[in-house]
Amino acid sequence: GKPDDGVGFLGQRTTAISGGLTELFTVGGDAGSDGEASETGTLSFVFTEAGPLSTNLSATDGGAISLVLASSTLIEGRDAANDVVFTIEIVGAPGAEQLQLTQFEAIDHGADNPDLFDEVADLLTTEGGVQLQYEVTRTDNDGDAVTVADQIDVITDEDSFFSFDDDGPTLTVTADSEGLSGLALNVDETVGTDRANAPEVADGNPDDGVGFLGQ
Repeated sequence: GKPDDGVGFLGQRTTAISGGLTELFTVGGDAGSDGEASETGTLSFVFTEAGPLSTNLSATDGGAISLVLASSTLIEGRDAANDVVFTIEIVGAPGAEQLQLTQFEAIDHGADNPDLFDEVADLLTTEGGVQLQYEVTRTDNDGDAVTVADQIDVITDEDSFFSFDDDGPTLTVTADSEGLSGLALNVDETVGTDRANAPEVADGNPDDGVGFLGQ
């Protein structure tokens, strides 16, 4: 029941974390005796191993999907033909960022459960992982600065915050009343010449045969 269809993509969902993604991190410490001049933070994606990262998913038309770090705020899920199947992106104004998952091509959910049209496939890596990182720089009034970062696992080989629901086929079959007269069959049980009696009219069906009265 998700209203996630759109022009140019199959589905799109965006997180709605109150205060944005930075609310997932706690920033401590202070600027010291010199007082604080500024505090700036940057959200980004980090791969725990060199990419592309292999995943457990495949595109219905395109094969195995790998994760590519297209930029510090954009991950592309690309198939074996290098087509972009989905993206995971940090979107929104600074200080109010959210995560957005957009799907462009179908995911192969396998044939093990052909009657489950809404089957869920979790996005997992088979090597390495993906983290959401918040890096903060605090500068005091005489120009001293310190930079610290921490990360949250968002995709690993065991868990993920991203998944895809299967799509199923639709089908309609409608009876057409036109041409139904072609179903009408009449056999004459008379062997040989039809024995019609007035006011009947002989049907003229040459339907005798060996082993049956009419066909």
